[in-house]
Amino acid sequence: MTEMMTKLAKYVAKEFSVEEDFLSSKERTARIVYPKKVVMYVLRKNTVLTLQQIATVVGLKDHCTVVHHLQDVDGLLSYDERFQSVIDRTLNYHKKLQTESV
Repeated sequence: MTEMMTKLAKYVAKEFSVEEDFLSSKERTARIVYPKKVVMYVLRKNTVLTLQQIATVVGLKDHCTVVHHLQDVDGLLSYDERFQSVIDRTLNYHKKLQTESV
């Protein structure tokens, strides 16, 4: 995992009060799945990674699951202001990381 990905994972882990290694977790509870969804969404919006590459980063077998999770996030963003706030903060943090690495 790149330094930027490690920082992003730490940031999201702190937002959701989960362990920093949550991305490699096989656990499928909401406690772990929601932070993974945030990482997937941020990577899809802020990077040129393919769906399969994103799947690999978050410990999934294939891109179809990523597509499903991204659709879930789009639905959540339409009505969950708290989730929208987390997404916005995380997108901004990731953009800041990207500008720092240039």
